[in-house]
Formats: sequence, C-alpha cells, structure tokens
Amino acid sequence: MRSSSSGAASSTADLIKRFGAFELDLRSAELRKDGIVVKLQPHPFRVLALLVDRAGELVTGDVLKKALSGHETYVDFALGP
Repeated sequence: MRSSSSGAASSTADLIKRFGAFELDLRSAELRKDGIVVKLQPHPFRVLALLVDRAGELVTGDVLKKALSGHETYVDFALGP
C-alpha cells in the first residue's frame, strides 16, 4: 500500500479507505459495510486492499503476483477459463 508522510492525522486517515457503503480498515484488516464487519480471509483482503489503493488504475496480473508473492497461499495466475 502506498502511504503519505504528511503527519500523524493523515497517516491514520490513510489507514481507513472508504468507498460507497464500505470502509476498509488497513490497521485492523477489517472490511465493514454500513458499520457491520464483513468477514474476509487474509488473501482476499490483501487483493481488495491493493485494488482500493490503486482505484482508477489498471492492476495487472503481474502486479497482483508481486504484491501477493511470499504469502502462504499459492495462486496459479496462468490458469484461464
């Protein structure tokens, strides 16, 4: 995730991303919808956090692989429909 170094108040705000009825808390690794926690396992949470952080950008499979590599879950990105 990208972070800004413009101070404590903004860095705290950077840890909570809001979109529509959702709130993604990067500090507690929680997704909330209208204040209610939505259960997400760690891997999907990391993917969502990356996508939210890069909202409006094209996120390629290579970017996802780099961001998720080193984690305990193996994902074969070469498989297709």
